[in-house]
Amino acid sequence: MVYDVKGCSERIRQLRKNHGWTQVELAEKLEMSHSSIIKMENALQGISVDTLLMMKRLFHVSIDYILTGKNHDPVMAEGLQQIIDIATQLRYKQ
Repeated sequence: MVYDVKGCSERIRQLRKNHGWTQVELAEKLEMSHSSIIKMENALQGISVDTLLMMKRLFHVSIDYILTGKNHDPVMAEGLQQIIDIATQLRYKQ
């Protein structure tokens, strides 16, 4: 496994979008500045261990997934993605 900053940035952007959050909303949830989220999503800034741990809990994914795109339990990841998709659809129906 290799840490790919650009891939990590794309995964963070996609996770945020999957949850239906703006960059500002994610920044608030992570107690970060909006500009830090922009830099992170554009691979201009790395990610701290503290931020990784918060994202792990916030997005309900493994740190391994955020950093490398690999997941130790693909069945769980697929089920989680289905739940996120359904929740997102329900959010927009209201």
